[in-house]
Amino acid sequence: MACEDDFDCPGPQVCYQNVSWDDRGNFCECSTYYGWENIESGCTDYGPGSIFYFITSTTMLLIGSFFLLIALKDAMIFIQFKEARKLTKGVVTFIYCVCGLISLVIFSLMQIGSTSTPLANVENNGGPEKLAKYGIEERLFGILIVFFLFLGSLNISLVWLELSERIRNLSMRSASSKKYQRIIYLFEVGFAAVVIVSVSTGQFIISSLIAFPYVFLLLYIYKRGHGGFREILMTADAAGDSKNTTYLQLAKLVQRTAVIVAVCLGIYFITSLAFSLMLFIEWRQFSPIGGVSYVVLTLQITNIVASIWLGQIFWYSHVNIQQMQKQLSSKDKEAITSEPGNTKPTGLASAKVGFEETHDASTDHSHSI
Repeated sequence: MACEDDFDCPGPQVCYQNVSWDDRGNFCECSTYYGWENIESGCTDYGPGSIFYFITSTTMLLIGSFFLLIALKDAMIFIQFKEARKLTKGVVTFIYCVCGLISLVIFSLMQIGSTSTPLANVENNGGPEKLAKYGIEERLFGILIVFFLFLGSLNISLVWLELSERIRNLSMRSASSKKYQRIIYLFEVGFAAVVIVSVSTGQFIISSLIAFPYVFLLLYIYKRGHGGFREILMTADAAGDSKNTTYLQLAKLVQRTAVIVAVCLGIYFITSLAFSLMLFIEWRQFSPIGGVSYVVLTLQITNIVASIWLGQIFWYSHVNIQQMQKQLSSKDKEAITSEPGNTKPTGLASAKVGFEETHDASTDHSHSI
């Protein structure tokens, strides 16, 4: 059956025009994006592409749900301790991660819902293409995942920069703090503007391309932050301070977080760029019948990588929350038996404070994590 756009095709079928993998010219066929097959039965059979979609979406759902359960337990600290409710960078990072995980769970459910309902692939958004049942929701929550993921990662990297400067200056206060605050605010405002414009106009592919400069900016800041902090830790190691348990925990966590985020950033950039280009050219050209669409393959790899990345920065935040809870519990016990001191930590000790999210009233803790 010849066609000019998707709505010339019956039911969930979509229109393919002069694709390189078929010589029929313009014709109607089951959507190879979601991997539906068997045009005779109304495209209700699940092919390899559908199975791939189900497996990857379920994997992301499990990742998001697992970390959300941990976050639910961590959140009890805000009920238990009033001091924990202060919006430090550690707490803000935790909030970003939780919002990202919620978006990930909803996004995964939307993908599963769209793939499992081929007969609902008839939605009209005013354009020439049919939309899956939860197509708009998928795009929206996909962007929100990236939004919260980038902001959480930025917070961690800038904290490493600040903390390394404080240790060098033997002070918990740094003149550069305002500079780092401006970087965060500019990044947040700029990235939020990209998200708002893309959602309001429906130009999701353009928003992906515009977001690439933020990937490079985040990678640069992350490298600077990790490099400065690692230098301090190596200096302390040479001085014999590495026997400190907190130091060892901090060093391992920083190293693991930096490596995983760097690898994820690299893969994310490559796969998201490939996905955006294929989508811009025409996704049907890269989605032959009987297999997994190359567009979907790159998309789901990107989403899995983003899930792992989000899980790692959440784990960093989780360890920080746990340390903060231990410290606040310890301070409560000390308050019963003695008057707590108000000394300011210096040197490597400030790394311990930064790691444990200190809440001493005499310490500027607004930038600790």
